[in-house]
This record gives sequence, C-alpha cells and structure tokens, in this order.
Amino acid sequence: MSNEEGGKFSGGRREGTGTATILLADDDPLMRHLCSLALSREGLTVQAFPNGGEAWSALEHGEYDLIVTDNDMPILTGLEIIGKLRSAHRAIPVVLISGTSTAESLCKDAQYTGCAFLLKPFPADRLLELVKGFLAASRSKREQLPPAQA
Repeated sequence: MSNEEGGKFSGGRREGTGTATILLADDDPLMRHLCSLALSREGLTVQAFPNGGEAWSALEHGEYDLIVTDNDMPILTGLEIIGKLRSAHRAIPVVLISGTSTAESLCKDAQYTGCAFLLKPFPADRLLELVKGFLAASRSKREQLPPAQA
C-alpha cells in the first residue's frame, strides 16, 4: 500500500483501517477545530481534547500514533505531557505548538527527542508535512522489524 491513496495519507498503524490516530490537545477551540479539520481531511483519525489533563487521561487509556499539542494549556502543558510520556518510556512522536518561541528551545533538549515545534500561527500545510513525516518514519521503523514469532 502506498502512502497516498486518493489524496489521503494512510501511514498509520491501525490494522485493517489504514489510518493513523492523532491525539490533539489545545485549549483554543478555534485552533483545535482547524487542526482537527486539516488532519481529518487527510484521512487521519483525530481525537481532540481541550486541556492537558484530559489529553493525558486519554494517553493513559489509549493508543495513539502521534500527538499534536499546544504548550500553554490548563492542567498540563504540552512540555509536561512530553515529559510524562518520556518518563513512561513511550516514544510517541509529538508536534508541539505554541504562540511563544520559548518552548522551541526547550523542545531541542535531549529529553524531547521525537518532537517538532510549530510557532503559531502556522500554515496547515506545515502541520501536515510534520505529521506525515513522523508517521512515515514510524511506519518505516515498523516495517524494518523482524516478524513476530508465533
């Protein structure tokens, strides 16, 4: 299966569906809606949350291929979510978005490996480029793994 089918990206790990599941967290309803719309138009499944606490709860109970999170949110910031993920040894790729550039320098720290940063406002195409890149890399890594033994 190719990455592009009918203009839709299908690089996720959901068996039988060909789609990736993205966790989206942003306390700004408009930003949450716009990001969700852009991602879902590419054939991705999006579960959106209005704050870091709800996002973390979903991460504890669900499987996601990628996270797109605002940094400045109530309950948990995007950087705190990343820190908790890495402490739990979960290597889910993250696109951290923020209205301030201070998070960008922190995102370059070694503990934030597997993260990309977008400064608001950003074009939807740039978000999609990062998401597709992460998902393609994840799929490539999985394809290189030896088959599971029965």
